[in-house]
Amino acid sequence: MRKNIKRTAAIVLSAALGLSVFAGCGENGSAKEDEAAKNTQAAANEQSADTQTADSQEADTQAADTEAAADTEAAAEPAADGEVTVIQVGTLQNYKPWSYHDENDRLVGYEVEVIQAVDELLPQYEFEFNEGAQEANYTALETGVYQLVLSNAFYTDKRAENYNIPTNPLGASPSGYFVAAENAEKYDTLEKIAADGAEGIPLMVGDGMTFQYDKYNEEHPDSPLKFEYTDSSAFQGDQYQFVAEGRYQWSPLPYTVWTSVVEAEDGPYHEFNDQLKFFYSFSVPTYAIIEKGNDELTAAVDGALKELNDNGKLLELSLKYYGYDQFNPEIGE
Repeated sequence: MRKNIKRTAAIVLSAALGLSVFAGCGENGSAKEDEAAKNTQAAANEQSADTQTADSQEADTQAADTEAAADTEAAAEPAADGEVTVIQVGTLQNYKPWSYHDENDRLVGYEVEVIQAVDELLPQYEFEFNEGAQEANYTALETGVYQLVLSNAFYTDKRAENYNIPTNPLGASPSGYFVAAENAEKYDTLEKIAADGAEGIPLMVGDGMTFQYDKYNEEHPDSPLKFEYTDSSAFQGDQYQFVAEGRYQWSPLPYTVWTSVVEAEDGPYHEFNDQLKFFYSFSVPTYAIIEKGNDELTAAVDGALKELNDNGKLLELSLKYYGYDQFNPEIGE
């Protein structure tokens, strides 16, 4: 049955703000290449839990599953009048494998297909995609033009303050770091890097990747990783050359970025492939970012994501776009 679409006021705002939202989103030469590196710096989801007995954990899990199932069932109920609310989704341009156009010019990608699967589970909503630069997308989210943004986003405290974040992740980002090939044996673990006092590329203040390594240092106060902070994104494009030349000894990076911009023969930084070595560290959950205060949409998306994880759809899409289970990767050296 075709959905009877009820458009929100955000659609009207979208027309008024369209020029400002998408300004500067065109592609040209190195700017396009650097965008791939800039867009992927993200942060880890800090998780904590009190130690419980096995019986208590089992009871809590059963209760949570029952509640989540009830929420999903309730969220799937269409509005009484049969109308559908349109949700404007901001996604990045040419951001493979998360959001890009295939040979038939169709918008595809891991995050795109996950939200399309969410759409199928939520008859009360219709999700429409809009492509743009990350900064413009988040501006549109904050001003009510968009209700949801996809950017391979990690959890950060600042994001949690400014937006709604579902409990269930959209995906995960296997992350690690790279060093000069000549230092591969010397720095094959973060512990060795920290013990040697090796200097890392400056990390962006408030950035997701910075959040993850700040967390590492909090957990290892006696032997923290060495890096400084910056408010400039310039290092994100220069990091490969700087580590290869020895100006810095290591730099963090999502594995998918490494494979697409360095390992890939057509990657913009493939020239450094033989000069650098990547090491996997951990897999960081990624999330759909929803406008602040839209609790109804957040609950609906959260329930749908749980169902997609439970029924194997997220794993299916992970294998399709990554070639491995992003939540439990087996990344060889």
